[in-house]
Amino acid sequence: MKRGLQRNVSPKVVAIVIFVLLAAIQAWWWRAFVWRPPGKGGMSMVSMSQLPPGPKMELGRPDVHVETLAGAPDPGDADGPGRDARFDAPVGIAVDTRYDATARGSRTAIYVADSRNHRIRVVSEAGDVTTLAGSVEGYADGPPGEAAFRYPCGVAVAPDGSLYVADTGNHRIRVVRNGRVAT
Repeated sequence: MKRGLQRNVSPKVVAIVIFVLLAAIQAWWWRAFVWRPPGKGGMSMVSMSQLPPGPKMELGRPDVHVETLAGAPDPGDADGPGRDARFDAPVGIAVDTRYDATARGSRTAIYVADSRNHRIRVVSEAGDVTTLAGSVEGYADGPPGEAAFRYPCGVAVAPDGSLYVADTGNHRIRVVRNGRVAT
């Protein structure tokens, strides 16, 4: 009788597998969460999900905890602290660890494509949510408060700090750079 193979799987692989599984269900759920190994600084993995009530959830490993960072089970459109904030179909995220701590009081920013609210939101490491760009459904370049998106579904941070947005409903890739949204 042959014995099965036994392998050690790196935490990075575990994080990627968990992230992919969570990303597959994120379109149906509305709360942001972050995975942070206990005793370590910084964020390791971010996704969207509606979690069971309570601040933490175990993932089958004693060194892995999932915490609700921002949002609530009910969809909506509200900036604010942690669970007071509301998203409606947050389907894209990007993490920027070069975020300006002096301007926002956080060293890490999580950008969220809040699709059905037609906005790009920023979640601080503390869980505070603010709208970065977008106001109403539509198409408009310009200052963040005047820019308009239509169902943005993806965001990515470039090495120079520019934020690229997949503006799905407008069939365009947009960029937020130097305080302006452009196509």
